[in-house]
Amino acid sequence: MSTQTMTQFSTGSAFESALGPQKYLHDVTIVGAGPAGMMLAYCLTRLGIRPLIIDSGLPSEHEYGRGDGLLCRTLEVLQNLGLYDEISRNSVAAGSVAYWSITSNPSARDIRSLISPDIDIEERSSLLTRQGLVEQILNKAIEEHSSQTKVLRPWTFQDAHIVSNLDADDHVKVTLRSQYGETCHILTRYLVGCDGGKSQVRRVLRNKYGVTFEGSLHDSVWAAIDILSPVTNFPDIYKLAILETRCGTMQIIPREPINGKECIRIYGPAPEMNNSDDESKIKDFINMIHTAFRPYTMTWDEVNWFTIYKVGQRIASKFDVDQRIFLAGDAAHIHSPKAGLGMNTSMMDAHNLATKLALVLKGIAKPETLLTYNLERKPVADHLLALDQELIELFAKHGEAMKNSANDEEAVERSTDQLQKFQRGQSTFQAGTSITYAENIMIKSLASDDVPSETVQSIGGQGLVPGRRLLPAKVTRYLDGNLTSILDATSPFDGRFTVFLCLGDLLAAGKFDRVQQLKKYIMRSDGLWRRLLGRHSSVQNPRTTTNMLFPMSSVHPILRFAAVTTTEHTSIPLASRYEDLFRPRDSMELILFGPDMLFCDNVPTIFYGLDQSGSMEPLRPVILTNPIHQKWDIQEDVGTAIVLRPDGHVGAIVRNLLGGEQFSELAWNKVEDYFCRFLVLEDRISQ
Repeated sequence: MSTQTMTQFSTGSAFESALGPQKYLHDVTIVGAGPAGMMLAYCLTRLGIRPLIIDSGLPSEHEYGRGDGLLCRTLEVLQNLGLYDEISRNSVAAGSVAYWSITSNPSARDIRSLISPDIDIEERSSLLTRQGLVEQILNKAIEEHSSQTKVLRPWTFQDAHIVSNLDADDHVKVTLRSQYGETCHILTRYLVGCDGGKSQVRRVLRNKYGVTFEGSLHDSVWAAIDILSPVTNFPDIYKLAILETRCGTMQIIPREPINGKECIRIYGPAPEMNNSDDESKIKDFINMIHTAFRPYTMTWDEVNWFTIYKVGQRIASKFDVDQRIFLAGDAAHIHSPKAGLGMNTSMMDAHNLATKLALVLKGIAKPETLLTYNLERKPVADHLLALDQELIELFAKHGEAMKNSANDEEAVERSTDQLQKFQRGQSTFQAGTSITYAENIMIKSLASDDVPSETVQSIGGQGLVPGRRLLPAKVTRYLDGNLTSILDATSPFDGRFTVFLCLGDLLAAGKFDRVQQLKKYIMRSDGLWRRLLGRHSSVQNPRTTTNMLFPMSSVHPILRFAAVTTTEHTSIPLASRYEDLFRPRDSMELILFGPDMLFCDNVPTIFYGLDQSGSMEPLRPVILTNPIHQKWDIQEDVGTAIVLRPDGHVGAIVRNLLGGEQFSELAWNKVEDYFCRFLVLEDRISQ
């Protein structure tokens, strides 16, 4: 449980003033205040856990440069966290990408949508912004949710080891050093290294626990520069642009204004540099930019940031030690920025880990739940590094072809085609929409005979997949008749699991009665719903009254229920039955659904599918009249339960809830069995 324990250690003045009482067992200690560390800290504070955050640097060190964009799945998560709007206001939206060949005369140009129509996402653009701004926004949000939670700087992580205790919980003893050279010790239940590619936490795990950092460096050396107030006759300076030039492949990324001045970032292969001082390196790269962009010209007021990096792909052999010490972000995996996934993957590592740490610390989930962090996120990083290595090799091959374009134009065409085909094939992974976690205690795979229906295959869909994100769709909220996203049913981000009951047409013969039976069975005295309520309820008076529009009893501490129907929200027969199921007026019974949690699946949408038979070629778009049931591959007549984890990934799909003359106890018991795999239960029953 998340109670604090006092333990005696030596005192130090700087330690006491910066970190509070030394005789204290912290729940989570985070080393590193970059995107991974700040995302982890913010999610934990939202879930009621106050972390200790340590960073060896100053905020000014992250003010400029570094990560430069947020992609589809990351933006979806930020929307759920309530951070999207502020980040969007401080970003440049990118909806298209321009491909150029400026070695030919005249220059060749092709413009495409950045996000392919078949990527099923609501926000159809990426946000381009610097890493430092994202960290500032996260830091502000952390302090708004927990005023006492602040990044403690500059404290340097020195050492850690796991302390096994037969009489109490295991914990980690951490050694820190202040900027004044004082050494102090803290105790923490969990330690998370988010301290970047040169991670000191990872170094300790290597020396003490045999965690290796596997991989190698590539021969390619690249440079990046942020320039302010650019003046140019290049037409696509405000778009993402990939250019084939005499000096190799270059990339332009428009950025948010810095100090009131327009900013763009330029990536390119670093020229051979005989000089070692920074000023000479910048001058050499600028000269290469001018050469590469001819016949176009470009000038600017100032250089805001510059870096040179040697490309490499390396990954930790495992992302945790004994589910006590964890690695996230660049501390766990490093790669080039080619795919634009460094900051995105780091933040998604943290999001995944935060929900599990909170569930375990609150006594909701079993400690072995933390095993799933490594099981889920390491394969994602493995895929990312393989993608990155292939991309680097293709860029290098393409660069060589461009340098020799005068002698071999066909080689340029081949390398261009290979690069574009590869990027197209990896687009859903880069967007984050196809990332799928394998079977584990929090992911229940479908049965071998539960395959996508002919209906969903005919439109080029796959349906919902356990381990993958929930597919979005617009719906009508029955309570007020307003259009909303089904993803809004999962808000606020509070650590609860969302159970979608897809019911089909509620006015079909006998359907409403079967749903009433199902509701009563879910809420039975010895069922999972009631047992969890008895163990974790924060509701003081879980009784309904005739005056409460949103009864407190609808706020279950662990489970959030939402119902989806194909019945029209304007139906008078539905209106006459709605009160009985969703808002009893004169009943002393607990309520399963909040009155705002009935959604009508009646908003037509255009769907762009892919041929799933193997070619993965786009199909003609179709109009879906019931997009949730059609995209999710739900049969209207039988009813289906979908369990969505707090991190937005589908945990389980159970069909045939309502297929017979009565609801199916067997089907609902499968839902309860899924939760029993990892939740902590007890026999005490809520009265």
